[in-house]
Amino acid sequence: MLPDGSATFAGWAPHLDLEPLAVAERPLLAGTLAAPWLTAGLEQRALALAASTLVPEHFGEIAGRRIAHVDKRLRPSTSV
Repeated sequence: MLPDGSATFAGWAPHLDLEPLAVAERPLLAGTLAAPWLTAGLEQRALALAASTLVPEHFGEIAGRRIAHVDKRLRPSTSV
């Protein structure tokens, strides 16, 4: 999420690359973490991104593979 309200896909598990912030450094981020763009509407923005981009892409990928598999199974065998 960016301050302008835009959202992008960061990967399936970007949090796995994160490390805890040192206790001494946490006060440095207090203002940023309280910013309105981080505290309001995050879930709605994430759902909107998923519904408009991620789900259709995933559906297209899975549907393409499944249709190819079904077509292959339904195609008559050409071996004699």
